[in-house]
Amino acid sequence: MFTGLIEAVGTVASKTPFKAQPSQSIAAGATFTIELPTLDFFNQLSLGDSIAVNGVCTTITQLSEDTTLNRRTFTLDASPETLVKTNFRFIQV
Repeated sequence: MFTGLIEAVGTVASKTPFKAQPSQSIAAGATFTIELPTLDFFNQLSLGDSIAVNGVCTTITQLSEDTTLNRRTFTLDASPETLVKTNFRFIQV
């Protein structure tokens, strides 16, 4: 259950369009990578967790930590419907 409390503010590190079906010629959705500023919040996350981003419930599909660059990220996929119904389609890096 989402409490509505903001626990951390991240930065969109990348946005990569993807095709829903290999036979499609246009992008259907997008993969977003979000960089997190704090280790404390990152350590609370697990693959498959639900996390609200811009008020949209999403699922963490990848977690990555690069200690040499002090960089922590999580990745999520946005479906075509999510892009149509939310402000995700306007997000730029």
